[in-house]
Amino acid sequence: MEKFLNDSGKRVLTEEQFGHAVQVVRNDVGPKRLRVKKSLATPTQWAKHLNFSTQESEKYRDRINKSRSRYYHENKEKVLDSQKDYYLRNKSQINKRNREYGERNKEHLKKKKKEYNEKNKGQGSCSRRNRG
Repeated sequence: MEKFLNDSGKRVLTEEQFGHAVQVVRNDVGPKRLRVKKSLATPTQWAKHLNFSTQESEKYRDRINKSRSRYYHENKEKVLDSQKDYYLRNKSQINKRNREYGERNKEHLKKKKKEYNEKNKGQGSCSRRNRG
C-alpha cells in the first residue's frame, strides 16, 4: 500500500487517511497551483491544488463551451462526418456499451418501482379515493 505524506512531511498516511485530511483542511486554504505528484504533497498542499483546479475549471467552463459550440456550428458537416466515421469504426463496442447501459438502467428502474410500490403499499391507485 502506498504511503502519503502528513503535514509534517513524514510518509505515514494511507490513501483514505490522506483523503480525509485533505477534506478537513480544504475549506481553510486558498487556491494555489501545484505541480507535484499527489504522493509527494502534504494534505494542505493538495487541498490548495484541488481548490485551484475547481476555481480554474469554473472560470473557463463558459469560454470552452462557447468555443465548442462555435466550432460545431462553423464545421457542422465535418463534425458529423467524424462522428459517423467513429461510429463505423467502433460500432460493436458502442452497441455493446449501449446494451450494458440499457441492462443497468432496466435493473435500476425495476428497483425504483419496487421501492415505490413498497412505500405506497395499501394506498389506492386512484388519488380521488383517498380524499376525505
